[in-house]
Amino acid sequence: MDTNQQLGNEAYYARALSTSLRIGFVALLLILSWLILKPFVMLVMWSIIIAVGIYPIFKKFSALLGNREKLASTLITLFALAFLIVPSYYLMESTVEGAQNFAVQLEEGTFKVPPPAENVAEWPVIGKPVYDAWKLASVNLDAAIKAFEPQLK
Repeated sequence: MDTNQQLGNEAYYARALSTSLRIGFVALLLILSWLILKPFVMLVMWSIIIAVGIYPIFKKFSALLGNREKLASTLITLFALAFLIVPSYYLMESTVEGAQNFAVQLEEGTFKVPPPAENVAEWPVIGKPVYDAWKLASVNLDAAIKAFEPQLK
């Protein structure tokens, strides 16, 4: 009887260990899945909010197009993409153009830093140091670069 009870206890502990390991692995899988999905939660939430928000517009637009929901959803998607892509394109174009102008002015030696407005010195906490650094750069750019060389590096 003692041997049977010992075998029963060993089987019980083996099942308990197996079950604990399985639960631990499932918990580890859930935690790792959450860590992977965590950056996308806000994106999904905003997607749901936007989808719910434009649904009445979609229904009206679909009715206007003769209840052709696929066409309505395609047109709304294209409009949304244009709403995002067009400003992004102009922002990128402006940034590239500004960088090119900056590079040309540096090469020609015609780059000038405009003097700061007087109200910059009145900004809380950072106003005076920003005003002084800006003023130095507008008067003598080489001295300003030498003064801020460690930060620039």
